[in-house]
Amino acid sequence: PEPPPATASPVNGRGNAVQRPGTLFLAVQAAYNLTNKDTGLLGDVSDPYVVVRLGNQEFLTPVINNNLNPVWDADNKFTLTVTAEDTLLELEVKNSNLLRDESLGRTSLDFRSLTPHVWHTQKDLLKDGEKGELD
Repeated sequence: PEPPPATASPVNGRGNAVQRPGTLFLAVQAAYNLTNKDTGLLGDVSDPYVVVRLGNQEFLTPVINNNLNPVWDADNKFTLTVTAEDTLLELEVKNSNLLRDESLGRTSLDFRSLTPHVWHTQKDLLKDGEKGELD
């Protein structure tokens, strides 16, 4: 059986509501119009991947080399455990480099405002980057 949603509030023996952990399923689909942080010479453009964070959990999509409009179709689905303290899902698009990866932009989602038990599709503009969107 599936765990109850994070919004379930059974009562413990002392009459206080208890938040049970829930599950959040996420699929990172694509990014669009990303900023190029690489040289641009001979087709060398950013090598994006996405970092997914919720609480102390962190997951990564694969790196897609030399692509400012990457589409992830493998290893892009994540199952996250939601606790009572979790409110924001954070997503950051990064450029993979040999020495130090750099941010291409980020977005966050207050997933508790979404209808539970339903798949949602959302495309967000990236913040802290020059341009770009994440789907």
